Amino acid sequence: MKPYQTTLLSSLLIGSLSACQTQVETAPSEVIQLQQAALSSQLSYDLVESLTVEVGPRLAGSPKDILAVNWAINKLTSLGFDRVYKEAVQVPIWERGEAKAKITVPVEQPLVITALGGSIATPAGGIQAKIARFDSLEALQQAKPEEVQGKIVFIDQKTERHITGEGYGKSVGGRSKGAVAAAQKGAVAIVIRSIGTDHDRMAHTGIMRYQDGVPKIPAAAMSNPDADLVGALLKRDPNALLELHMSPKNLGFNTSYNVIAEVTGSSKPNEIVLIGAHLDSWDEGTGAIDDGAGVAIVTAAAKQEIYDIVKVDYFIKDQQQVYQELRTLSFDYLKDIKESYAKMGIKLDSAYTVTAENAWVAYPTNRYESYQAFSTQLLDASEKNN
Repeated sequence: MKPYQTTLLSSLLIGSLSACQTQVETAPSEVIQLQQAALSSQLSYDLVESLTVEVGPRLAGSPKDILAVNWAINKLTSLGFDRVYKEAVQVPIWERGEAKAKITVPVEQPLVITALGGSIATPAGGIQAKIARFDSLEALQQAKPEEVQGKIVFIDQKTERHITGEGYGKSVGGRSKGAVAAAQKGAVAIVIRSIGTDHDRMAHTGIMRYQDGVPKIPAAAMSNPDADLVGALLKRDPNALLELHMSPKNLGFNTSYNVIAEVTGSSKPNEIVLIGAHLDSWDEGTGAIDDGAGVAIVTAAAKQEIYDIVKVDYFIKDQQQVYQELRTLSFDYLKDIKESYAKMGIKLDSAYTVTAENAWVAYPTNRYESYQAFSTQLLDASEKNN
């Protein structure tokens, strides 16, 4: 589903990252606190809502793309990152145009299609040809040229539904590489079953690619219900004819921008950890999922969770040692104050020389609005009088 990428980046500076573990370990209490704070935060949703309502579809290279860049700069600046800036990048300009399709033989059936991102147009009069159906990209690649020559290739691979999303990886090759494989065998166009597990009559766009030295052919995606219909028709009549009319345009290149927000680490400011998402989106929706959600997730993580770890020395391996050092410094400081008062002839009441020891952590309210202070240990108060 990747469009040409205009990237929203959060450059995050963290001291160290743990290597991948082969066994599951219980998360430290600090990490659990961060998780709970993230789950209770509204920031991610607010960012997605703002981007989709105030900007909406933002195809790379379009005027809406620049509007999204300005939105990101203003939003990241308002969130208080240390540095927010942009860097220019050249992106291709592609306009979708119209896409229409229908079965003309054995019976006329209108079909819902959409152009794949980067596709060329059909000739002005459209294309009408027989259909060469394949279960997958691999099946197309193994086909004999005479099975494909002069036909419209139809890759009819259903996206498997998995909680991990692995079904997308199995089927997306037909979208990105199908046009090249079909053209190499003499096809005049390619249509794929939309990559997705939905059952609504909506075609799903996405990026496709051409290859130097291989003829460019029009490429489209068909809604899942329409793909079912075509499959059923081909079982009844393998000589069914498909007609395509598409008018997308490639209009060269335009300047867009990566938007970068930085958080400077307190102890290792020159070390960088980078997380990002693409700010642009396809033009047939508001880009809430692809990739508005990604933009919101990395921004909220940088602002609320990772920012806190980076900006403050949050994790201390040897808390007792640090506590003892602070305790010693504190008592030395108090001793110096009492001695300075004594030199001035000022005798302090015993109430002012009581030292209560209590090791605790309190988060500054201007940074950790969602966190509660917690006590790590408590020592008995002791009174020390001269």
